[in-house]
Amino acid sequence: MPVAARDDRLILDSLRLRISGVIFAHWSYDTAQANPEGPGTNGANRFDLTRTYINIEPQVSRNISLRITPDITRVSDPDGSLNGSLALRLKYAYAQFADVLPDVRVKGGLQQTAYIDFEDSIWKYRVLGPAALELFTGVSSADLGVGAWGKHLGGLVDYQVLLSGGDGYTKGPQTARNAAKYKEGAARLTIAPFATSGGYLLEGLRLTAFAQYAIRQKVADKDVERIRVMGLASWETPYGTLAVSAGPTWDDDVGENALGEATVTNRKGVLASTFGFVNLPANLRLVGRYDHFTPNTDEEARAETSGNRTRLIAGLAYRVTDLVQVIGDYQRFGFEHPEKTGPKDPSSAVFVHLDARY
Repeated sequence: MPVAARDDRLILDSLRLRISGVIFAHWSYDTAQANPEGPGTNGANRFDLTRTYINIEPQVSRNISLRITPDITRVSDPDGSLNGSLALRLKYAYAQFADVLPDVRVKGGLQQTAYIDFEDSIWKYRVLGPAALELFTGVSSADLGVGAWGKHLGGLVDYQVLLSGGDGYTKGPQTARNAAKYKEGAARLTIAPFATSGGYLLEGLRLTAFAQYAIRQKVADKDVERIRVMGLASWETPYGTLAVSAGPTWDDDVGENALGEATVTNRKGVLASTFGFVNLPANLRLVGRYDHFTPNTDEEARAETSGNRTRLIAGLAYRVTDLVQVIGDYQRFGFEHPEKTGPKDPSSAVFVHLDARY
């Protein structure tokens, strides 16, 4: 029979096993329609399950551990027979090798990417929606590849590097020869200047730089590139958290000229975010977030699309326990040219979210 260990892992013969999980669910009420000329969903309300993680983490030796995380998620495929169903897919599946070098871990497999998981650990409210870098620019939170983590000097320096396929965990790897030979590289560096000497008010101050570069394919003898750069300043205290981030994006768009020849056009964007929360008495917490994304700094080109996009989140969380929260929140998405949006583009809604962990 399994016996509970002091470190909260089960011991099966010589194998130590940790099982944990996450449940994200919500009730939502649509307060406006995205496209004033469309059918809209004003007044619609629904229950939904947006995430169910099951983390299985065996420690197979002193320096080697595994993680397998299936994720139950809603299928969105209007042309498929499973549209609307809850399906099981892999989010993480990797082996981790500790102390390959002093204080350096190496991971191989389907793993966390270099920035999204780090920002989520500061924001702590992934249940309210994906990080802005993921939502607006398509950076995935997990990908297949090999990466390294390191933390040195008592936590003053923390970094992560990752070489991956660049397709994320929701898509299969590239199979076309012209695209499959290219990979994506990403790196994050975090400095905590007061980690060892700042006291409880300053030890949570961190400065982070992140960069990602990928070549997706080659078209018309040109590399189709994707670049993300982000700077993040975060301050975590017992009273709350405040963070500000900003950075440019570059994307090469593939099109055709009047002669039907393939063309590659570079598009520059800018993403900025601020988010945080304030701890209140009675296990309450005020949470808020604002994101602004300019997909193209060329105003003339931007006028042909929905243009700049924004997201506002404001809410009140009640922490039932350390592992269970209920959040009432309002979310609003804005567009520079709302007349160019479609009926499925988000607008505004009121939510009651459940974040339950075990």
